[in-house]
Amino acid sequence: MIFKQFYLEMRRLNSEGPPLLGVLADPPPLDLDAFERARGEGAVVLDCRSPEVFAAHIPGAINVGIGSSFATLAGSVLPSEQDLVLDRADDLWEVCWQLRRIGYPLPRGWLAGRVDELLAGISSQRPIAVICGSGYRSSVAASVLKARGHLQVAHVLGGMTGWQAEGFETTDTSHER
Repeated sequence: MIFKQFYLEMRRLNSEGPPLLGVLADPPPLDLDAFERARGEGAVVLDCRSPEVFAAHIPGAINVGIGSSFATLAGSVLPSEQDLVLDRADDLWEVCWQLRRIGYPLPRGWLAGRVDELLAGISSQRPIAVICGSGYRSSVAASVLKARGHLQVAHVLGGMTGWQAEGFETTDTSHER
């Protein structure tokens, strides 16, 4: 169904010609409230990371990794009538250019917030456990915390993949958004 929609849209664009690009501006960084507001208004979250990294992602995000097949796959699965927001600014202009090539508007923005901003609010006096999808990024985060004077840092080896493989309890909070 989605492939049919894509090809019908591409047939129209090929007949009429693509819309003029005009002057393109950077899609803006969005704070969490603005990002969630865009999602609430129907924007689709596009995650352009590799499939291996997508194991931990924003609930409801569509994963189309940036690469040689990006335009074909994105045009096949992304709805053309809904706004897009990006989960991060990695490869921002490559993603934007590839989307424009196939007739999509620029994304409304991308989820802002850097690791050092998030780590600033963590007390060095309290224990903290760090986890991610596979354990790779959380290992990096744990080392940064320890290097900044946090003495009680536990890194969850294997990430959520390992946690779930062990059968440990998890809670789905995606419905609370």
